[in-house]
Amino acid sequence: MSALTGDLRAAVCDGHDGGLGVALRFVQETRASTRPAKLKAMIRVTVRSTVIRGGPAREVPLSGLVPGDIVRLSAGDMIPADLRLLSSKDLFHHPGSLTGESLPVEKFDAREAVPPASPLEGKNICFLGTSVESGTATGVVVGTAGAPTWVAWPRPSGSAVQTSFDKGGGSLHLVDESASWR
Repeated sequence: MSALTGDLRAAVCDGHDGGLGVALRFVQETRASTRPAKLKAMIRVTVRSTVIRGGPAREVPLSGLVPGDIVRLSAGDMIPADLRLLSSKDLFHHPGSLTGESLPVEKFDAREAVPPASPLEGKNICFLGTSVESGTATGVVVGTAGAPTWVAWPRPSGSAVQTSFDKGGGSLHLVDESASWR
């Protein structure tokens, strides 16, 4: 527009600014498209677990875990298999992927006097795919991803284990359905 009005100085500045903006955007878009690949190359997902098999602890691939292996857990670890805890110190873990709980749950190594209604409510059991929030523990593998775990174990229809959440949710049907919300 400046060129049409005869203001050559303004036209040159506008052209320069436009060209610079296009060049900067091109450079930034090019860098932005290569950054995810560089970040992905820096991240290495550990698919190993610390296992004790009749000697010193060593790293074993998850595919190498078998029932009876002793596994060490610490903060940040994913639970590599269904485990029964043998020892624990301030262990909190996130069972949210299985139960929907948003807060970590404390786990203990002591067996419960009365078995829970559901294994998901067991205080000394951790399940495959959940994660350790804090603390440390040692547990024995009772089920692995290669074999049916408790969560994936086929059960006859109609024999689903009812959790405390299910029991509490079942009482919601008592709400008067005849009330109108106008």
